[in-house]
Parts: sequence; structure tokens; C-alpha cells
Amino acid sequence: GPIIDPVINGEVGGSPSSQANVTDEIDEQVAEDEDMTEAPESASQSGLREPEALARVDQLASQALSHDPLNARALRMLGQVAYASGDEKRSKEMMRAAADRSLHESSALYLMVKQSFQDSDYPAALWYADALLRTRSGMLPHLMPMLGRIAEDPEASASLKHLITRDSPWRSHFFSELPKYITDAR
Repeated sequence: GPIIDPVINGEVGGSPSSQANVTDEIDEQVAEDEDMTEAPESASQSGLREPEALARVDQLASQALSHDPLNARALRMLGQVAYASGDEKRSKEMMRAAADRSLHESSALYLMVKQSFQDSDYPAALWYADALLRTRSGMLPHLMPMLGRIAEDPEASASLKHLITRDSPWRSHFFSELPKYITDAR
């Protein structure tokens, strides 16, 4: 099919101020909780509930990407829209792209930890978990069930041991929480 570019088609204003405000408008639509006190289990927790809101966020995020193809926030929002719409493949692609472009996209990082863990890609899950915990240490309780299972897996635990020996800033908190999440805390 033809490539649709809102800028070429004149659908997006060309002024720098309108371009800069597109992602801010998306964030207003999404109304995301910046404190990340809860794990972002689904896009519905980040304000994406109504089909009209999904369509608007999709439109605005696409516009933002047309102006800045490396916009991690817009990629994350497209991932949330895809997730809320039931398109897990596209959601994973967008979230991975967002997480790879900015380590401050906590929702994307969390969902990549979860997805990588579910896919048994433990090195990737640990990489995303480390990145997330370096920017949002308060997310450790949400990650501990997965990290505890990785610690108990004989093959996967080597990657975790390697990560912990690098003196991660979240290391001591991890060790204090670990006994709660493993079956044999000898």
C-alpha cells in the first residue's frame, strides 16, 4: 500500500511549536502516572480505555514520529495503543523500539522485562530489568517474582549472578527481598 505521511499530505502543521507539542498532547490524552507506583500491567491503566482515545493517541503518536522518527515516547504510546487493541505483536515491536531508544521509558522497559521473561529470553529480561531498576528502583517489588524465578533456574541464574556481580545499585535491596520470592532460601 502507499505510504501515508501526514506531513507530506499537509495534515500536520509545519510550525516548530506545533511539532514540539504533539507528544505533550499525547501525554495529556494518555494521562500516564509518572510516579510508576504500580506496575503497568496493561494500557488500560495508563488512560487508554475508550476507542476514541485510542484512535486519537494513535494519530498523535504517528504525527510525532513523522516529525521525529526516534521519539521513544511516541513509540511507547503506539505500543500501548497496540496492546489495548489486542495487537500483541505490534505492541512488542513498539515497546522494544521505545525501550531501546530511551532508558527512561519505564512502561516500555517493564513490559519488555515481562515479555522477555515469558519468552524465556532471560538475558534480555535481565538487561531490561537492570535498566529499569537503575532509573526506577521502586519497581523492584514488581520485578522480584520474575527475578526470583530466574534465580532458581540453574541455566538462567548464571546471567543473574553476572549482573549482580557488576555492583548494581539495586543489589542490596534485591538480596533483602530475594528470600520472599524463592522456594528454597538456604
